Amino acid sequence: MRHVYSSLLAVLFLTGLAWADDAKGKEQAGAPADQFKALSKEFDTAMTKLQEEFRAATDAEAKTKIRGQAVELLGKFATRAIEFAEKNPKSDDAAQALVWALQRARDEPTRDRAILALLKDQVQSKNIGSICTMLAELPNPSVEKLLRAVAEKNADRKTQGLATLGLATHLQSRAEDASGAEAEKLNKEAEKVLEGAIAKFADVQTNEGTVGEIAKATLGLSIGRTAPDISGEDADEKKFKLSDYKGKVVMLDFWASWCGPCMAMVPHNRELVKKLEGRPFVLLGVNADQDKADFKKAQESAKINWRSFFDGSGKISTDWRIKAFPTMLLIDHKGVMRHKFVGGGPDTAKAIDKAIEELVKEAEADGKKQP
Repeated sequence: MRHVYSSLLAVLFLTGLAWADDAKGKEQAGAPADQFKALSKEFDTAMTKLQEEFRAATDAEAKTKIRGQAVELLGKFATRAIEFAEKNPKSDDAAQALVWALQRARDEPTRDRAILALLKDQVQSKNIGSICTMLAELPNPSVEKLLRAVAEKNADRKTQGLATLGLATHLQSRAEDASGAEAEKLNKEAEKVLEGAIAKFADVQTNEGTVGEIAKATLGLSIGRTAPDISGEDADEKKFKLSDYKGKVVMLDFWASWCGPCMAMVPHNRELVKKLEGRPFVLLGVNADQDKADFKKAQESAKINWRSFFDGSGKISTDWRIKAFPTMLLIDHKGVMRHKFVGGGPDTAKAIDKAIEELVKEAEADGKKQP
């Protein structure tokens, strides 16, 4: 399933982390900007010390202890950043401090407090549009309230457009982690929001194109819509298309050899192909390695027994708006996208197996009806 914060500690221990620039010139003593810079600097100093201790540690027990100290440090400074924003809601740094806190918070109550502070004091902020984009995939229930408030109340039309796109992304992300009627409800609401974005903000420019262009592309990839075709080549440079497999249930797996969770799913997927042999099912991949040699090596060493489109340029993944690997889409025998799964793990594998079995039975039942 989705793990938004799971890699944070690894990042902290591999790279330096500095949010604020060094102060240029003299700030007024005690001014909010000065306070936030001081908080950021204090955090960086403390985290750098822990990084050095972690690298110097020689046994697993010591490293585990330092990781625990890092988690505690993250929570402590996240709370302090929220307190700063709550005391200085009109400061230009308040919204930034709340995002800073969200990136470091280790528990839902702290994240919820930060989001509620954004909702209370920052709905009209000039920086809230980019923040809405950043927060869109967080499952926290307060995020939806924030995105709706910004889309309805912010005075800037571009910000409203970004918040509307963010709301659609948020609803779709929640649908990916839901099932049955709840997933269907969330996906339908996301479609409604996207249609509204096209109607109200089609011409608004963003870094990725207009809101209208993005909304139309996203709408076209919504669960329940017909899957767009893919044309490409496999590892042996043989051409094929996604539409070649219409009539079968297709599991479309976006993966790469450098993606640990992707490769961890290979044994499950390999067994899935064997188990469903002779039934209306096919597993197809979209490989995101930049070097085809890495793609071919992974196929051979992991004994991958299904074809993949080579997507070294990233065009297929971009066109399909893939944001994380692995991402797996289930397409029914009529070519309609029915389920989307992001991330690996045992729970995801079980959910995939259950959904595929249901879709395969549908395909088999339709096949028996044919004269």
